[in-house]
Amino acid sequence: AALAAGVNVFTEKPVTLCLERTRQLRDQADQAGLLLEGGAMRAWDPALHAMLTAVPQPASGLLVKADGADEAARRAMLPAGFEPYTFADDPPQPTPDLDEHQLRALQILLWQGYHLLTALVMAVGDPQPVACALDRAGRHVHAIVRDAAGGALFTLAIGDAPNGVFHESIRLEDSAQTATLSFARPYQPASTTILTCESASNAAHGAGQFGDPFAAMWDDVARNLAGQPNPGTHSIDLAERIETLALRLATITGDDSCDPRGVDDANS
Repeated sequence: AALAAGVNVFTEKPVTLCLERTRQLRDQADQAGLLLEGGAMRAWDPALHAMLTAVPQPASGLLVKADGADEAARRAMLPAGFEPYTFADDPPQPTPDLDEHQLRALQILLWQGYHLLTALVMAVGDPQPVACALDRAGRHVHAIVRDAAGGALFTLAIGDAPNGVFHESIRLEDSAQTATLSFARPYQPASTTILTCESASNAAHGAGQFGDPFAAMWDDVARNLAGQPNPGTHSIDLAERIETLALRLATITGDDSCDPRGVDDANS
């Protein structure tokens, strides 16, 4: 409705759960000469860019998010009587033609794992799905992707955690160096994000005090509105690539759920 009214749009990520609908909205914005931006703040995260500079062509990687802190963190920031927003409150929207377990996997990938998928697409370029599994409780997704050449493998683990627990990290490796990025907890200063790089000589060092990714994202939006876009990937281009990867992973999620006991044991 906003695009139809001639209004530029900045939307929460994902743009939609339905890739075809996202593409329709993108075409609508392009035809109207309007801005359509998604809130993929990780794409502007200085810490992630520092990591990708350290390991520009990773040979393997592990990307993990376990989140039991987000709702509690948001609740603490709200005035008395207000409830935190959850995706469950979203109005009905189009979804792709998937089985129930595949749709649940898609929701976890795009609602909880969007920032990790952003980093993966930026690191690998054209990641190819290999396997994807949803636990029996429908709370955790485990996936494997490879690069287009087929030589590099990356593992994703995304899901809930016990109340108050939060962990989001990325580990990338090549033949010369390993970089591990541990992200700040929700709504905490970006300066608490920690990047550690370890070379083949086993000399490790940490880097911190990174700039605020949200400030960088809004600066990019302002530049686009002013007709002075920064060079690089436009966020709606990135959104389409992320939603494409998520849909392809969801599509190969089988109906034989994996045993969640390993995840539960790790969280206990």
